[in-house]
Amino acid sequence: MWEKFNKTKKMIELSRETSDTITSSVENWKSYLNTASQFYKYSFDDQIMIYAQRPDCTACASIPIWNKKMLRWVKSGSKGIALIREQNQKPYLTYVFALEDTMTSNISKTPYLWKMKEQHYESVLAMLEQYEGNTEQKDIAKRLMEIAVSIVDTHDNSYFKNMLPYLEDTYLGELDEQQSQGIFREVCIKSVQYILLHRCGIDTSKYISDVDLQNIMMFTTPELLHHLGTAINEISNDVLRKVERAVKTVEKSIAISEKKEYNPYKEQFNTLKR
Repeated sequence: MWEKFNKTKKMIELSRETSDTITSSVENWKSYLNTASQFYKYSFDDQIMIYAQRPDCTACASIPIWNKKMLRWVKSGSKGIALIREQNQKPYLTYVFALEDTMTSNISKTPYLWKMKEQHYESVLAMLEQYEGNTEQKDIAKRLMEIAVSIVDTHDNSYFKNMLPYLEDTYLGELDEQQSQGIFREVCIKSVQYILLHRCGIDTSKYISDVDLQNIMMFTTPELLHHLGTAINEISNDVLRKVERAVKTVEKSIAISEKKEYNPYKEQFNTLKR
């Protein structure tokens, strides 16, 4: 019992230390965003833990999913990625394991990790028009960036209000509310844009500079970062799920036209969920 308690306490401390680390510099924040873009289906808190323990892994899932759904087996001695959960206000840990720590057999399945290619652009742009209305913009990168601005501007009031009680005794709290919200909006937009571009295989350095992200260093407490990170996570998750569906639709059409077998597991697995 004490061993579990100490392990949970250690992971909570790791989460806090990682939160401090990723907001200490723009480079650290971009490094975290790279992981967040790969694991967009996980919550912000889970992304922090994945980044802290296995930032290099490409997919992760619980043992039951690996064993029963993917017919893969976790290698003996592999170290799980601890995720923090809470029940009756008491924290506890669950574990997922990296794809790289699994073994295969001749019946094993491989997770589908979609990649956006030029052949997908037309379908993705059409989906984005249905999602956010018609536009003259036909550049996929710029369109994704427009979407990020539009959605953040629709929701940043509610996200910012959730953060307001935690501004006291912080640098943001010394500013007036309009200034604080402006900084929140700016960092949220640029971070969502970075995640969308990076996950879609677009060079972020062509569109987002370090100066654009420098105010991340103002989010100096776990509470402020949690509310900012949750906003970034939920918005980017929503967009990327739609992009994923558009990519899959194109891939399925191509497979049918070329009379190739379409892998039905593409419909179920992407950066595996636990």
